[in-house]
Order: sequence, then structure tokens, then C-alpha cells
Amino acid sequence: MLLGPITGTITLGGGGNTVSTSTLTVDNPMVFLGANNAADVLDLGFVGTYTSSGTKYSGLVRDASDSGVYKLFNGISSLPSNTVNFTGASYSTLQVGTLKAVDTTASSSKTTGALIVSGGAGIAGAVYATSFTANTGATITAFTTDQTFVGAANTAVPTAWAVKTYVDNNSGTVAWTIKTANYTAVAGDNLFCDTTSGSFTITLPASPSNNQTIKIADANGTFNTRPLIVNHNGNRLQGSVQPLYLDVINASVTLTYNTTYGWRII
Repeated sequence: MLLGPITGTITLGGGGNTVSTSTLTVDNPMVFLGANNAADVLDLGFVGTYTSSGTKYSGLVRDASDSGVYKLFNGISSLPSNTVNFTGASYSTLQVGTLKAVDTTASSSKTTGALIVSGGAGIAGAVYATSFTANTGATITAFTTDQTFVGAANTAVPTAWAVKTYVDNNSGTVAWTIKTANYTAVAGDNLFCDTTSGSFTITLPASPSNNQTIKIADANGTFNTRPLIVNHNGNRLQGSVQPLYLDVINASVTLTYNTTYGWRII
């Protein structure tokens, strides 16, 4: 039996040493755990106890069985020893500065959700989400390349290409492009085709959308001697799967795609 205060350095040997104290002060700036964890089979961390419908345990532990993931947990009923049985555990809210992560909390505003970033976020990589909701306004569920706006909805945002094509197709100042050789058209194209040097082929888009249009005109009055060939590219063209030959001088046609009928001349 030891009576009175103990000063100096004490070295305890053997295994299973337990020190029980109401106050623990450690001068060393580092606390080392798991000295005999040679094969990375022990969980490392701190565990505390509290009472809520019985004795519960909470802590911050590196889970050796889960690729070394650090887990901030609570609600475990069994006292951990060398490892923590995370079955039935809940995961605690973690707040670092203004960054707050709350497990399984659905987001309904800019101040709720599993991750709340008050000061904004800089993200170098891609962002994947089921939907986007601003602080006010509609919920966005898709970005669309539909340049017809026929299926316009408050949940879709058109791309720059879709907006430009729509404006080009529906304004009085539509740009026309001169073609003198084989070309694969894109939706919204307006093509002056000059076959002076010989016939060539305009290939229609392979995967057109409903109501997409392409306009073709005889640029130099040569279609009657050197016809322009229009390739359907796997979709029906005037009800056929054969190329269309434009062989009328000064011909001008507008091709519009319909998901039921294919490309039709308007």
C-alpha cells in the first residue's frame, strides 16, 4: 500500500494495467494508441459513456475493418474492447467551423441537409445530383439539349447550344452556311448547297429530337444537272429509308423530324 503523493517517474510493467482517475493531465503533446497493433486489426480512438435508455457509448474511432475510416458515432450498447461493434450505431453531427455534416438529414433549404456549407463551395470536379434547388424558385432536375422548347418545363435548363439553335430557328436573322462537299448536318442548320463542282451528300443527324429542323437550298441553280443527295442516316426520310435526291433547279426544302414519321419535307 502506498500512502501520500507520488513524485517522479513511474514505470508500470505487465499487461492489463488500469488507471482510474477523476482528472487526467498529460504533459506529452502526443497520445499514442495501439502500440501492439502490428497487423492493423485494432480500432484506434476515444470512447466515452453516457446514459440514454441504459448505458450507451460514443466516440471517435478509426475502424480497422472498414479501410481505416474514422467514425464519429453514438448509441452503441456494448462496451468496446479492441474493436468497436458498429452494429446499431448512429453517426453524430460533425461541425468544423461553418462546415456541418448531419447524417441522413434530408435537405429542404440552404440551412438543412447532410452537408451545409455557409460560405459557398469551390469544387474542382464534377457535381452529380438528383436535383438542384435554389434558395427560391423551381427545382432543377435536368439539363436539356432540346432546341425546340416544345417540352419546356420549369424543371429543365437548356444548354447554350439549345438556346442559340432555338433563337436562330425562330428569329428573322437566321445564318446560312455554304456547303460544297459532303457534310453531316446538325439540328438547326441552314445550308446553301453549291453543286457546281459536282454532286455531294448532306447526311442528316443520326439521333434527332422531335421537331428538329434543317433547311437546304440550291445555292447556284445547279441541282438539276448535279443533284444534291440527302442521306437519311438510319431514320425514315419522306417515309423511306432511301436517299433523297434534290434535282430541281433552285430547289429549297425544310426538313422537320417527327419521332413517329421521321424526316418530312415541309
